[in-house]
Amino acid sequence: MLETEMQNGIPLDNQIKLIQEDITSLHQQLNGSGQKLPLNQTIAFVIGQMDKIAANHNVKLTSVEPGEVEKIFLFQEIPFHVEVIGNYFNLFDWLNQVESDLGPIVVKEFELMPEPNLASRRFILTLVSYQFVEN
Repeated sequence: MLETEMQNGIPLDNQIKLIQEDITSLHQQLNGSGQKLPLNQTIAFVIGQMDKIAANHNVKLTSVEPGEVEKIFLFQEIPFHVEVIGNYFNLFDWLNQVESDLGPIVVKEFELMPEPNLASRRFILTLVSYQFVEN
């Protein structure tokens, strides 16, 4: 680190601050931005957040059904069967914010269908949230 400071002139305390910010970002990507909650509270929290995010993006969240929780290696896989209706770009924005705010979350399967209102689409998808299994 001292050699690097000598070569590029960035003070060590600034480098340490940048590394700490990287660690915080990686921690958020791995564990999500939410607090660690028991499983039943996690499910309620995720559903509530999806609804808030839907309101922010002018998307109608028509149903959310939690699926069977499965243990996969060190993780609990918590599936959510979700149905939302809205403009294509609003649906994309909704999904983008869900993934960033509630991550780590993955789209496992999806179907996009037109609605009678030609500007709207029905988006049916299975989102899977991952959490470390508690010992």
